[in-house]
Amino acid sequence: MMEIISRGVSKGYLLKERLFKKKKISVLENVDLLIKQGEIIAVLGDAKGGKSTLVNLLCGKCKPDEGEILINGSKDINSLRANCVVVDELDNR
Repeated sequence: MMEIISRGVSKGYLLKERLFKKKKISVLENVDLLIKQGEIIAVLGDAKGGKSTLVNLLCGKCKPDEGEILINGSKDINSLRANCVVVDELDNR
């Protein structure tokens, strides 16, 4: 049975404020999550709220600054790619 577990995951990005000054923006802080095999989930929230960042972390497109993501108890996220479908930003117009 497949499980995706997120423990204490945090992610931030550096943004340029001025020519030589950068500012770190925290997007996700201390996220705990459990997704079991067969579950269908939706990630909803405000604009710039970290939805895409969370999905990118879970799919292995980027790494968390803190915490860990486990697939069946392993940090090897490659095993998820063959068993996961992500539908991004549907337009219902």
